[in-house]
Amino acid sequence: MIVCHCNVLTKAAILQALGDSPLSMPKSPAQVQKCMGCAPQCGHCVPTIREILAEARITTISVGCAVCPSSGGCAQNDDHPRPLAMTAAE
Repeated sequence: MIVCHCNVLTKAAILQALGDSPLSMPKSPAQVQKCMGCAPQCGHCVPTIREILAEARITTISVGCAVCPSSGGCAQNDDHPRPLAMTAAE
């Protein structure tokens, strides 16, 4: 799917440019386009690129541990990470 018609950017190309690490992931649509060697033009793609960034951040966040990845914490071991509580505002 073409996300940006001005620069002919597809969703697949944007996702590939984002990489796997949330720490190195671009934070804004302008940063995404800069990573891809172009610049924002008309701005119609900005909301869609924001959605792609949000989805990518969500899928790269790990919750819990390898033993209990979807639980609210590990009942077997207090050393296992517990997910942060999120509010509706987040």
